[in-house]
Amino acid sequence: MKQLFLVLAACLFLSACGLSRDKKVKGPHLEIATRVDMGDFEGPRFKKFTKIPYQNTGTDTLYIQSCMPSCECVELVVSDEVIPPGGSGTITAYLDLTEKPLHTVEQPFFVLSNDPEHHQIDVILVGTKK
Repeated sequence: MKQLFLVLAACLFLSACGLSRDKKVKGPHLEIATRVDMGDFEGPRFKKFTKIPYQNTGTDTLYIQSCMPSCECVELVVSDEVIPPGGSGTITAYLDLTEKPLHTVEQPFFVLSNDPEHHQIDVILVGTKK
């Protein structure tokens, strides 16, 4: 009986610490960085791109319904719009700071998906125009 109690206590402790088996979220679940530092932008061309990985850590198929830039200085290309459980993809984000003043710029874009907990995720692209 004492051994069973110790095993149960250890399982609860490991689970609370996040050391147990990875648990998948029920339904689709989008995991993506919400802040992406693109570094310095130096002239004469103040344009860069980065690839932002994302993953479906849920138990159902994830659908990327759209990616919406907040201004004309951002262009987005999604590699996969249908992601099975455990699958992944990338969003290629192009940022053009040509028309922006010299300073650090934080430019958001929005990812819409069928993730029931986070239908819209805001991702911020950060760059410094020098």
